[in-house]
Amino acid sequence: MKRTSLYLLVIIVILGFSVVVFLEDEEEKEEQVDYQYQIKESRIISYLGQERRWDLQLEEVIEPLVTDDDQLERIIAQGVKDGKFFEGEQVRYNLDVERLIYKQESKDLQLRGDVQLKESTGQQIRTEKLDWLAEEQKFRTDSPVSYLFDDGELSAGGMIVDLTAEVIDFTIGVEMTFDFEGADSDEK
Repeated sequence: MKRTSLYLLVIIVILGFSVVVFLEDEEEKEEQVDYQYQIKESRIISYLGQERRWDLQLEEVIEPLVTDDDQLERIIAQGVKDGKFFEGEQVRYNLDVERLIYKQESKDLQLRGDVQLKESTGQQIRTEKLDWLAEEQKFRTDSPVSYLFDDGELSAGGMIVDLTAEVIDFTIGVEMTFDFEGADSDEK
């Protein structure tokens, strides 16, 4: 009888301790807010401290095959629709693209296939290939590009957008089309 009571007491103490440890682990998981990436089903959200950097809706996340020669950790997203890049609390750019490759170490992005990057001001970049160079704060493409703005469109064989200097440099075969609307004419 004493032996059974002793075993019962030991089991109750062990179960009580296990429940306390389990509850503490759950509280620690809920309190962790300082994460860098949050990947949920068809959405990737990136934070820097408490500030949201980007939020991407996508068809799927592809796990890259990493070999000894290619140690760069990457996130590859397929079918990005309704992607948002933030500046402070506000959306600065909206993005639609077929494929996005994010290099975690350098913070660079490679956008491939039907790239449509729209700035909050209404200006839009369309191309097949666009790279974001995080360290230099530049967008770059050597593919044909269209830059749409309120009163026209500029097309070129390539482009570099320097966000630090606020300069857009178009290269190779630059053409510009303007929409003119006069008081006596509906001509464009």
